[in-house]
Amino acid sequence: MKKGNSFVSFLARNGFYIVLFLCVAAVGTAGYVLFFQKQPAESENDEAVFDYEYQDFVESTQTKEPKATGNIEDAPVFSETESQDVSEDEPQDIEPVTVTEELYVAPVSGEVIFDFSGDELVFNRTMDDWRVHSGTDYAADLGTQVKAITDGEVTRVYDDALLGKTVEIVHGEYTARYSNLSDAVTVEPGQAVACGAVIGCIGDTATAETNEQAHLHLAVLCDDRYVDPSEIIGK
Repeated sequence: MKKGNSFVSFLARNGFYIVLFLCVAAVGTAGYVLFFQKQPAESENDEAVFDYEYQDFVESTQTKEPKATGNIEDAPVFSETESQDVSEDEPQDIEPVTVTEELYVAPVSGEVIFDFSGDELVFNRTMDDWRVHSGTDYAADLGTQVKAITDGEVTRVYDDALLGKTVEIVHGEYTARYSNLSDAVTVEPGQAVACGAVIGCIGDTATAETNEQAHLHLAVLCDDRYVDPSEIIGK
């Protein structure tokens, strides 16, 4: 009986502390259990968030290709033959090459004052006789530049007894003689000249035509026969 009274007395004296200890132990146990039960769930949530953010990062760094829309059967089909400009089956119309006619220009811009006479005799006022006029006279002031009627090569520069300072140029099938020039000739034998190139200037050296106004006397030969210069230049 004494032993039971001692235990009751111990509880009476220390009961508060025992209850406090048990409460603390219970709270600690409960906290421990709750902590370790919640930890795996939080870890899984963290991994899910990490995977989601990583996937967004990868998708943002990749070039997205546009998605095809519509029915693929409606898309046009291109073949090698369709991509070529010229079909092998159909002949193409080829435009003929236009050959540019040989260019001729007037040696001076003045009007014709004495025509080519051919075989017909005409009166020469300076010589006071009748004779053929083997060339065409173009009016031009003294010192006016004289131009080559077309491309050619200078063959002679000489003084003619009747027609004065003369430059002879071969223009393909034609040979042209530019007479009544001044002594200031700008070309020499063997020199190539282009159409419209200046070869000299108008002078007053043609003794057989001194009674005429200042002019250029142009004679053209073809196969050693004189032809009308106006017809050549008018081509």
